[in-house]
Amino acid sequence: MVDLSSIGGIVSIPLMLVSVLSLAIIIERIVFWNSVLSKQERIRSNILSIHSGNDKIISNNKKSGHPLIIFYNSLIQSKYDGFQELQTQIQIGLQYTEPVLNRFDTTLSTIVAIAPLLGLLGTVLGLIRAFHGISLGQPLENTEVVISGISEALVSTAIGLIVAIITLSFTNLFRSLKRKEKHELLLFATRLESQQLELR
Repeated sequence: MVDLSSIGGIVSIPLMLVSVLSLAIIIERIVFWNSVLSKQERIRSNILSIHSGNDKIISNNKKSGHPLIIFYNSLIQSKYDGFQELQTQIQIGLQYTEPVLNRFDTTLSTIVAIAPLLGLLGTVLGLIRAFHGISLGQPLENTEVVISGISEALVSTAIGLIVAIITLSFTNLFRSLKRKEKHELLLFATRLESQQLELR
């Protein structure tokens, strides 16, 4: 088994834990958004349809946690009369979808912030180790300590930056998908309102 502390210093261990956590969350969010986007059109069509089986379709999808289902359920559970009340209910419906759409956002943002700092800490510790080797007064005999300290500093910095860059890239991707989903929910509410006006 590879000793991580011998590669990038003691800081490489928390960096590895942070990277594993980041990878797990990224995979979970990719699976979530893939499920949301692949089912979106079908669920939207089912809700907007006026077939008698519509209620059954909705009830079957309640457990899926799809933002569109959550949003729709929040709308039909409240009685509204007039444009202002409908707009208020739409905003409330969007609030209901927030926990699902924003899941792990804070954790990913924390990883983006903390990974470079851990890398910087590894850099400082590595340089301290390298300078300690030089200060012993026998630089030729302590070359291995100096090189090891510099290597530790560079490796920890690189790991921290790689984790932060990858996590930040996916965090921005998920935020973009969240904005797009909220826009889709607003369009859906508009279409639902238009349909109800036609049926009156």
